[in-house]
Amino acid sequence: MPGVVVVFVVVENSPCVDVGVDGFLSRVVDEVVGYLGSGDVPSRVLREGINRRVSNTVTKIMGVVHVRGHRWPSTIESILSRTAHALLKETALGVRSGRFVASTAEFCAYVDEAKAVICGSPDLLIHDLRSKSTYLVELKLAPTFGDYTPFIKMAAVKLAIHSWLLNNYYAENSEWQLAYIALIHYSKQRGNALSAVLHPICIRVTDTIRSFITNAYRA
Repeated sequence: MPGVVVVFVVVENSPCVDVGVDGFLSRVVDEVVGYLGSGDVPSRVLREGINRRVSNTVTKIMGVVHVRGHRWPSTIESILSRTAHALLKETALGVRSGRFVASTAEFCAYVDEAKAVICGSPDLLIHDLRSKSTYLVELKLAPTFGDYTPFIKMAAVKLAIHSWLLNNYYAENSEWQLAYIALIHYSKQRGNALSAVLHPICIRVTDTIRSFITNAYRA
């Protein structure tokens, strides 16, 4: 089984520094790809994947976001994606580490300009017990053999929204948020149906994201 490729992307002069989260997350994503590739998915996880439905404000906002080259998955691909999300949660929550702990949560914030409460649930939160930092994870299935950049862009938009919600929820006023896009895509490698790429990104949490949320909500 191939390892997860890690591609580090940061904003110039940003303070984001990976402290080993990529190793922890790569281990988790590698297991997810292994389960999906072999078809050896636990029945309870498969049932959760088939029945899983996420409906919150961020999901609705993402429905009006358009990125050239991106397409929404077919019915079969949607089931595969939901199963991957269920596997990610179960695998991450079961991994033992002396430094990193995974969890899930929902964050909400009232946006006065939109006159609405905006809620969203990152696919995964990873807590660093040493630095007391929290990192966001977005799992994205790119049903393509070719360029998966549009899917990375969609995931980055969603992570930006969740970064703002996280920052607002804890009233941290933190300017930067390190987050990770775990991208699973079709593989051209013989014997491997799927491959994964891990993209750590550094997000600057500003009012620009709040304005985007407002405009997208109104759309």
